[in-house]
Amino acid sequence: MPTIEFPDGTVIRDGVEIVNHFESLNDNLHAPGTLGQRAVSRLLDAIASAEFWRPCMYYRWNLDQSNREFL
Repeated sequence: MPTIEFPDGTVIRDGVEIVNHFESLNDNLHAPGTLGQRAVSRLLDAIASAEFWRPCMYYRWNLDQSNREFL
């Protein structure tokens, strides 16, 4: 699980929330601007998180030691 701890002790333990935190520091310059773009972005987030969960877990836990350097 992606985790980041800041010097003040604040901890964020979710990849999306980490990205949102750093985007908010720059006034969300890279966030979708219109309502339609935001809707499509959320839809793609939902599809990607559901569809890529299984392959991500496979690559994280099931590859042998010979591939560790590559990973």
